[in-house]
Amino acid sequence: MKAIKFSALDYILKPINIEELNIAIAKIEFQNNGQNKSLSFLQKQLSKTQGEIDQFVISGDQGHNIIKFDDLLFIKADGTYVTFVLQNKVKYIVSNPLQFYESILPSSVFFRAHKSYLVNLKKVVNIDSGRGGTLQVSDGHELPIAYRRKSALLKKIKET
Repeated sequence: MKAIKFSALDYILKPINIEELNIAIAKIEFQNNGQNKSLSFLQKQLSKTQGEIDQFVISGDQGHNIIKFDDLLFIKADGTYVTFVLQNKVKYIVSNPLQFYESILPSSVFFRAHKSYLVNLKKVVNIDSGRGGTLQVSDGHELPIAYRRKSALLKKIKET
């Protein structure tokens, strides 16, 4: 009933069937005459394999922004909001919990080094020795490392 009230064009059940999803996207695209930036991005991503995906879309008060993995330094949690910090000093604030992004971003590129930080492993330039400590990303930001996550972090860094 809620879907109808919000003028839904289609309804997809989990587990998602890619064919049904593509049909739903085609309906939306037809209605919007192909002008939806997020929709065209989704279609491109669906055509890629898991290892080829190198960007994602965030939706915030500034609209929909495409974030490339190579541009993202880290994501910082602040309650139910997160801040995306990019290497060009741009920041985006989004109202999704950090756990959401941890679940959708590839673990081969992003690592939860602390309860409040998800870091791009390719941007880590230094890790303090000792218990817990901090790590430094390429722009100079220092981020805390949870003591219990440090050995897993070091292992992941060696793999990349």
